[in-house]
Amino acid sequence: RAIERQVSIVTDWMQRVEDSLREHVGDLEALVGVTLDRLSGCEETGRSRLEENTMIRKELLAALDERDRLFESLKESQQRVHELEHAASAAREQLRGSEKARKEEVEAMEERWRREEEKWTEDVRELRAQMAEMEKQHARALQEQQARMSGMEQELQQKFA
Repeated sequence: RAIERQVSIVTDWMQRVEDSLREHVGDLEALVGVTLDRLSGCEETGRSRLEENTMIRKELLAALDERDRLFESLKESQQRVHELEHAASAAREQLRGSEKARKEEVEAMEERWRREEEKWTEDVRELRAQMAEMEKQHARALQEQQARMSGMEQELQQKFA
């Protein structure tokens, strides 16, 4: 009887342990289910984030490519500006040279005109002097002719008188 009792106690205890284990296994299965659901959600979230990260990475790469293209364009523009500044500087120097040459040419022309004007002025003086001399000679010749005519007139008057 004592053995039966002990067997009964052990059997009850084993039954309680088994029930407790079943309860714990049920709790563990539920916990595993929740954990698997969470893992599944995390996996889904991870996949979404991976896809999102992949898209962001592609966008970043495209933005970097655009930045590089813009940087190259900026370098080309800066080079063109440098070339244009150099060309403008050369044009200014050439213009200064042209202006200097033009100024020298104008000064040379003005000097030629001044000499021509002096020559003409001298020629006009000479012509006026020649004209004055000719007028004097003409006046003398006229006086001489008038005197001759006057003399001839007197002779004729004396002949016919």
